[in-house]
Amino acid sequence: MSQQISSNSGLRKFLLASSLGTFLELLDFILYASASTIIALNFFPANDELALLKTLGIFAMGFLARPFGAIAFGYVGDKYGCRRALIISMVLMATATCGVGLLPTYQQCGMIAPVLLIILRLLQGLAVSPEYNGASTYLKLYHSDSKHYNLMCSLTPFSAGFGIITGCGVIALITNGYTIETLPEWRWRLPFILSGIIVGIASIWLRLSMLKGRPTKQVKMPIINAIKTQKSQIAIAILMAGFISTMTYFLFVFVSTFLQDVRGFSINEVTDLIWRCTLFTNFMCLVSGYMVDKFGRIKILTIAITYILITGFVSYYFIVHGAKFEIMCAIILFDLGVAFFGGILPAMMADMFHEQQRYSSSSLSYNIGVTWLGANTPLIMMSLIKFDVMLPGIIISLFSLIVFIVIKLYASKMTDPANNLR
Repeated sequence: MSQQISSNSGLRKFLLASSLGTFLELLDFILYASASTIIALNFFPANDELALLKTLGIFAMGFLARPFGAIAFGYVGDKYGCRRALIISMVLMATATCGVGLLPTYQQCGMIAPVLLIILRLLQGLAVSPEYNGASTYLKLYHSDSKHYNLMCSLTPFSAGFGIITGCGVIALITNGYTIETLPEWRWRLPFILSGIIVGIASIWLRLSMLKGRPTKQVKMPIINAIKTQKSQIAIAILMAGFISTMTYFLFVFVSTFLQDVRGFSINEVTDLIWRCTLFTNFMCLVSGYMVDKFGRIKILTIAITYILITGFVSYYFIVHGAKFEIMCAIILFDLGVAFFGGILPAMMADMFHEQQRYSSSSLSYNIGVTWLGANTPLIMMSLIKFDVMLPGIIISLFSLIVFIVIKLYASKMTDPANNLR
């Protein structure tokens, strides 16, 4: 029997605090991704033809620290409680995000600039590693008996979506009326600085009100124990995390870069298009969480992956060949499925693991999936289009098929054994 959070007020504060953390994570992610052409111009020589690929490479490098952060913060969360892990992670994340906006450029200090950018991206990767799984782990421990358990857990991807919406909206606003060459320096710096300070302070303050206790039987090395006892669950969780992060980074980093670099759209046009589309689709995260509470996880998960399998390649075709309105419809069509699928995962990953090792196992699995598969998506896809512009569409279709097969074969591993509805 799980322990109920002591009051509705405490629950609301916790949900807001965890949502702000995920919001900041994705806000920073989309600020960097959407402004990759601006960052390339400011942190590498003007005549460097590989500047954009190097910028995307630094984006991927930030994920290298995530598995290590997941091990460290997962251990802290399992041993001392999620509260401590989530507060420390937010302090680090807010500091690193603010730091990006304060960095000197290549014109000011040469190659020291991209080195410092790499360091801050690694620190961000370390800091964000416990965010995605922290909320669902906490809710599983204290509130899993609620009839809205999956819906509450789906607030994590929902707030991530609003981070994307806000980031795209901010980039569209600051670049309005400018090209990347004429954009004043303070305009791209300000969003990083303000988001790190304002969202960071608010989230830390709210997290200080979280429950401290966590009465469970301890194991010495939670992640080692999980590897010994729950290998299948770890493998499935890595695949699912890799899939949703691949689809997310495909849509919001690769497509954004592709539309600017290949299709010739301005950064303002692309970010304005993406935030409007995401505003329309983001509520599907909550819809899927609600539907899992009502109809069961595997049924809704199967519907979600089938939709992505059917629509993925078609959507990409119109992104490559369509006019602006067709591109907008294609992004909406694709993101409806991604958001619907994403809303299911947080509760599922918490349910898959035993309580004594839940935070370590779910965080490490998620971050390995994101690092090995999702983080490299923009770089790989931009490289593939040099051979055939439709190759990225084929890749996402094949990946969707693999996930569909795994769901059909290993459905029993994706539910809480105590309650198959979830």
